[in-house]
Amino acid sequence: MSHQPKITKKKIALIGGALCLFLFCPMESLLGQEIEQPDHDFISSTPSDTDTPATPEKKKSATTVKRHPRSAMPTITRRYGISFYEPTYILPFYYTGNPYEFIYENHTPQNQPPLPEEIKAQLSVKFPIWLNLIGTPISIQAYYTQLSYWQAYTNSAYFRETDYEPGIFLAYHFLPYWTWSIGIDHQSNGRGDDLERSWNRAYSDFTFTNDHWYVSLKAWTLIFKNNSSNLHNPDISTYMGYERVVIAFKFYRQELSLMLRNTIESHFSKGAAELDYSFPIHGVLYGYLQIFTGYGQSLIEYNHYTNGFGVGISLSNWL
Repeated sequence: MSHQPKITKKKIALIGGALCLFLFCPMESLLGQEIEQPDHDFISSTPSDTDTPATPEKKKSATTVKRHPRSAMPTITRRYGISFYEPTYILPFYYTGNPYEFIYENHTPQNQPPLPEEIKAQLSVKFPIWLNLIGTPISIQAYYTQLSYWQAYTNSAYFRETDYEPGIFLAYHFLPYWTWSIGIDHQSNGRGDDLERSWNRAYSDFTFTNDHWYVSLKAWTLIFKNNSSNLHNPDISTYMGYERVVIAFKFYRQELSLMLRNTIESHFSKGAAELDYSFPIHGVLYGYLQIFTGYGQSLIEYNHYTNGFGVGISLSNWL
């Protein structure tokens, strides 16, 4: 007896409504705070040691909203608040050159094969748990990233894959613009049965950030394997590897970034590369172009090679 994903029109409507709310509702309304401009990190009204010297104009107002680089460690006056983490975007047109049709046999509405054209979206946010830990430049933070592929252009629309990734990490801002983070995360698609994919990781991430550059060198090892990866995808590290490099450059409000994964261990034979470009459109909205090649476009495709291309809009990038 074939198994079909339990995707209903009500669920699609709820998710679609949430996406519309997220994209078109001002961020200050979502957070319940007044924010002058979007940023990836926290908002402070108190100068920090890593800020530039205050000008007379800045001294006149103690409530000026300022932007801080990711690696700066400001004194936080608003202790809690949600901010963007990794790029957050929606691509109404995303084309996959080689869909993984085999894995979806008897698992889609009316057993229809996945179309190359679909909608891709990612939401990534973080939340501070403890900032300036015991008066030190160390913080404890949590994050959540969700990546979805929506077969919206089929006769019976369905989400062919959604990957959920919660994590928690400790960040040490040891130098201006430099941060060392260690943490653990879990990523899975929640499908169950033979379509379940998941893994748990402990990772270390060195990042450098200034006004124009963002560089991340991230390495990980698998943990709690008997409860996740060994059950559903014991060879996931062969394709997803143990490292990821991200390099982003910002110029004239545009941003160009490159992600490389599993390049060293696989000698580029089973790795992945993603190139992203964003440019300003209006306000907080940015045009977004994405090109992907390699393995692991999503968790269910961790051992499947494909090429992809998408066009859409973003609310946040690496910088």
